[in-house]
Amino acid sequence: PCRKPRYASPTMRRRPTAPPDPAQCYDAALRMLSYRFRGIEELRRKLRDKGFDDTAIGDAIERLTREQWLDDERFAVAYARTRFQKLLGGRRVVSELRELGIDEHLAADALIAAAEDEPEDARIRALAEKRVRILVRAKGREFTASDEGRQRLIGWIMKQGYDYGAASAVVREVVKSLSS
Repeated sequence: PCRKPRYASPTMRRRPTAPPDPAQCYDAALRMLSYRFRGIEELRRKLRDKGFDDTAIGDAIERLTREQWLDDERFAVAYARTRFQKLLGGRRVVSELRELGIDEHLAADALIAAAEDEPEDARIRALAEKRVRILVRAKGREFTASDEGRQRLIGWIMKQGYDYGAASAVVREVVKSLSS
């Protein structure tokens, strides 16, 4: 006997055979925006994946923009603030915004606006202190204070989107306070 799969992969989903109504496209977009705020390009991709044609998508996006449901600038600032609360660095946030279809200049402006609330040094320090506690538990104080431990910590912070200079300065201070 043939079993039905428990989930439908994107290739298994059925596409509508008749061209969808533009009102359906608008409703689908509103439904997506009710879950979370999105950028214009991200919404366009999602609607295209659902099988809507470019004309219906363009009309829906134009209407949503006119009704102020969609605003890339507002989305970018809100996204950057959220990611900063998770202690991610500017480079990573800009990269993520670019992947979501936000213009590079808009992403940079959003970064500046969001950084006013939380200075980078404070975010790096909180991140380093959190990671040092984990590293001390896993490897011990001696390893964390060693060159290898510091380099590992700096590398991890850089993966979170911070630059080497700022990360190394903060790590030096945090490790120094650990040994005292």
